[in-house]
Amino acid sequence: MKIVIIDDNKTVLLVNQLMLKKEGFIKDGDVLVTYPDIDTFYKENENAIELIDVIICDYDLGKNTLDGLKFLKNVRENGFLGECILLTGDDSFVMKTKMQLQKNIHYILKNSEKSKSSTISQLGKIIENYRNSISN
Repeated sequence: MKIVIIDDNKTVLLVNQLMLKKEGFIKDGDVLVTYPDIDTFYKENENAIELIDVIICDYDLGKNTLDGLKFLKNVRENGFLGECILLTGDDSFVMKTKMQLQKNIHYILKNSEKSKSSTISQLGKIIENYRNSISN
């Protein structure tokens, strides 16, 4: 499987990458690639998005750029069939309502030190469920 993580925070990218591997959610033969922004992702995957199985994207990717939700909606609208997962620290009613309206985008809240292991567990569960669905 090819799994992509997009986040403008390099520390978060590294922690998520290491924890997914440590917890065994990244298997031998999997490819895990990280990107600091959407532009870099598109430059490297413009004609190969269909080769990606899971896209994990932060909501807030910095100023003057699409937010992660708009990016994932765009990817879906353009035919991406894999899993889309939005990570956000936004626990507001507005965000929860937006995410309830999304049919094919998972939403994981990552707003505290305590929730880091929970975030990785939730990511891992989605990855494993997808892995099982494509192997059957």
